[in-house]
Amino acid sequence: RGDYGGAEALIQILKDPTVPIVLAANSDFSDKMKSIKKVVKTISFKPIPPRLLRMYLENILNKEVVTLSPGSLIKVIDKSRGDIRSMINLTQSLVTGFNPQTEKSFETINVEDGINAFFKAKSIEEARGVLYAMQIDPRQKIDAFYSSIITSSIDKNTLAKYLEIISKSDGLFGKIMKTQNWRLLRYLNETLLELYQNDDRIRYSKYNLSWPLLNRIRWDGRKIKSLSLLMAQKLHLSRSSFSTIGLPYVLFCIKNNQLELELEETFGDIIKKEMELIK
Repeated sequence: RGDYGGAEALIQILKDPTVPIVLAANSDFSDKMKSIKKVVKTISFKPIPPRLLRMYLENILNKEVVTLSPGSLIKVIDKSRGDIRSMINLTQSLVTGFNPQTEKSFETINVEDGINAFFKAKSIEEARGVLYAMQIDPRQKIDAFYSSIITSSIDKNTLAKYLEIISKSDGLFGKIMKTQNWRLLRYLNETLLELYQNDDRIRYSKYNLSWPLLNRIRWDGRKIKSLSLLMAQKLHLSRSSFSTIGLPYVLFCIKNNQLELELEETFGDIIKKEMELIK
């Protein structure tokens, strides 16, 4: 997530705290952590050894009256890398059936493979397994589904249904961020699972705009930006004001032969293209 001065504010608080403060972090390699470490006392903990992890996990399984196969037990302990929270999350996924066999191993899945495999899944259980294996930021997961659906060639009714589910997921995540009740996160995957439908028309898309529109923004946007800057100076307006208010009227006047501008030839194509869009 973006940092808008939070690290600097935290450092100032830590320099002269009014109450004891304890911070916990999984890593101290980032630049922000280097600054924070200068004003605190760092105590490093070693990862919990596999032998103790197994004892702790077996104790949990006995209390919950559930079992894991020896192979799954070793796999969970190995993948957790000494982190109890990761071990418990992985165990919960396994004992609740959210790790079905799929056509590909999703242990180190990326968002593109995850989205594509979700809509190619042959059953809802397989789709559920893909969702739970996508260990990425919840916001990134929601955005990935949105951009992939909005740019796909599906009918309006199906699109409306999908967008309603995305909206429900987004509302749930917004509630989590507002209340900091992270236990609600367990319902996010089940909400996104409502999107499941074996549909080859939907493929991962990083951007929520079509390629023609993206190319237009990329290439035509530069010329419009330069034109707006030039005209804004002549009309004593800000560039944004001319782009949103003045440009349509200028184009309309040029189209109806009511205005002639002495501009560089490089602006000819973009002015002609924009005039064609005026109805």
